[in-house]
Amino acid sequence: MLCPNNDAFRFDDNILITLDKETAAVVDNGIYTIYLNKEVETYEQLKLMNEDQRLLVIMAVRPREGDAIRHSLASTAPPNITAEKNKEDNVKNKSEDIRSKTAALWTHFFTLTILGVMMWGLLWCAWGPGWRWDGPWVRLGAVAVVGWSSGQALQALTTMPPLLAALLTGILARNIGFLDMRDFIEIDGFLRKVYPVVILGKASLGWNVDYMRRNWLGIAALGVLPWAVEVTAVAACAHFVLDFPWLWGFLLGSIHASVSCAVVMPGVIRLGASCGSGRNWVQLVCTAGGTDTALSVGVYGLFFSFMFHAETDVYKYVKIDHDLWNVMLVGLGILFLCLVLRLAVAALVCWDMTLREKLFVCCTWIPKSIVEAVLGPLALTTVISRGSYKGSETDYVYAETLMKILIQAIIITTPIGYLLTNYLGPKLLKKPKKDCENNVEQS
Repeated sequence: MLCPNNDAFRFDDNILITLDKETAAVVDNGIYTIYLNKEVETYEQLKLMNEDQRLLVIMAVRPREGDAIRHSLASTAPPNITAEKNKEDNVKNKSEDIRSKTAALWTHFFTLTILGVMMWGLLWCAWGPGWRWDGPWVRLGAVAVVGWSSGQALQALTTMPPLLAALLTGILARNIGFLDMRDFIEIDGFLRKVYPVVILGKASLGWNVDYMRRNWLGIAALGVLPWAVEVTAVAACAHFVLDFPWLWGFLLGSIHASVSCAVVMPGVIRLGASCGSGRNWVQLVCTAGGTDTALSVGVYGLFFSFMFHAETDVYKYVKIDHDLWNVMLVGLGILFLCLVLRLAVAALVCWDMTLREKLFVCCTWIPKSIVEAVLGPLALTTVISRGSYKGSETDYVYAETLMKILIQAIIITTPIGYLLTNYLGPKLLKKPKKDCENNVEQS
């Protein structure tokens, strides 16, 4: 029988290695105790041995019922080789999974490249010089393809939102002089005006009317109050720090305050299915975030229509010239201040939640991307299309500064909100050990 004092090492879920030949046996239910015919002084030496050196003798002796072997196995506390082996297997499987995903991704992109080249040839033959390899339409299409493919690659390899890669592609194309969307004002303006309808329509498809009816107060508070506080704070900062007119300040605030739930929803869905909480996190984030987005699009439309279609020049009373680095520094300060205010209000309106749940809501309320990216440049394209700027006109300066601040907010908040939701969220929503024990006792 195996004595508790014997040296034993667990090699597998069903195998226990011992250095004592007299104790080699097989336990019922397929648990083996194996004798190692080799002197081993340290545990590290055992791990370095191959399978032939370890498993030399297997003696199949089935014990009788009530034998002391089972008790001696339970009384020993051997080092666990299985955990380390499983860890190595997990690392190996993960690397193989990454390699398979990469191979599939390259195959997918290669196929799309062949199809794209064929399509380009047809367009060149049909529409003439504008579709030559150096033509303006080819450049526009090339930036769109590179932005989309780089976004897909970023999401597949790192799970980060593809919007970041697409945004960086556009910034790079603009700064190296490859493409300037001001040459495509009509197309750019039309797409940006249509996309808000797509945003609101797609978001509302996931809403649960019964959930909204039961929790309308919490949804309204979380969707409206943090948004309203941030809009006011951004407008005040833009007016007193950047010398923006109030209307331009509220135009910036209405976009800046929008939360992008699409960035965090995949993580929220996974957590909602695994955390076992009584709260419907998916519906809460989806409906409250949708309310936030609807307010941003609606209020922005009101200010935009008044400023660019009404017969008034009330908002044109200050002439400014902002330096890029000064704008970025001020924009960073505005972003930090408004995020602090927004998240503080979001935590306060979640009055019936625990501290961990409030922190999780704050994590999901950080990202800014979709509304900012779509509506941010619309004011600039409208000013340019009117033909009323010469590089120093007030409207042009305001619109360009507004776009720079929004791009900075997207680049900073999108990855932060995504990473916090996906990596800190599981720890925040994890049930305490005492709660799990109470649930077990009750069951």
